[in-house]
Amino acid sequence: MGLAADLFDEMRMHTNELATDPRAQAIREELIKLTNRDLRHPNLHGALWALSKVRDPSLQPVFVECMYRSFNMLRMAEADLWQTIYALADAGVDELRVSGGCLDFDRNHQLALEYLKKLGMFEIPDPH
Repeated sequence: MGLAADLFDEMRMHTNELATDPRAQAIREELIKLTNRDLRHPNLHGALWALSKVRDPSLQPVFVECMYRSFNMLRMAEADLWQTIYALADAGVDELRVSGGCLDFDRNHQLALEYLKKLGMFEIPDPH
């Protein structure tokens, strides 16, 4: 999870340079690719966490797509679903700031389902 640590460190030390720093941008792009690969990837949680630290509304589609794909697989790891909600909240989706934490999977599942339905993604099966 060196990529996530590098991105976080880069932000702490050079927050004004994050948008233009080529190394930070390369790390960001690799983390986005990781979220698009496999929802069962062992580093998905870390990638979502690192991307949430960017606090960039332009990343909302990345997080929404990750959340949407998780419902098509029926479930994703509890911590990964919570991290996706947290990342969206950090990217400016204030209505998701009411998450109950990573252990409250039922609440997080409901929040995610309601948010995706609000976006017009009604074909999502409810696994309950």
